[in-house]
Amino acid sequence: MLKRKLFIIGIVLVVLFIFGFLLINTDFYKINKANLLFGKDLCNQNEEEHLEYGLTIVSQYKCRICGKTFSYPSSPTPIICDDCARITHRCQWCGKLKE
Repeated sequence: MLKRKLFIIGIVLVVLFIFGFLLINTDFYKINKANLLFGKDLCNQNEEEHLEYGLTIVSQYKCRICGKTFSYPSSPTPIICDDCARITHRCQWCGKLKE
C-alpha cells in the first residue's frame, strides 16, 4: 500500500515537473515575466539613442527574461535578447514596451 502511494506521488511530481518545464518555454510565460520585470511603460528612444555611449568591444550579456547568455559586438549590451524582445514587443535596451 505504501509503495503504491509513493509510486503515485512520484508520477504526479514527474508530470508537474514536465508541465512546469514546458510552461517556462512558452511565449505567455515570457510576456508575463517581462511585465513583472519592466512594467508596461513605453520606450520613447530609438536604438541610436540607447547606444550613444557605446564602446566597440565584444561583450556578453544574459537575457533577463529567458536567462540565456549571448554575445553582442559593442557595449552597452541589450538587457533582453532578440527573440524575447520580439515575443514580448519590448525594447531590447530598456525593456519597455514598444508602441
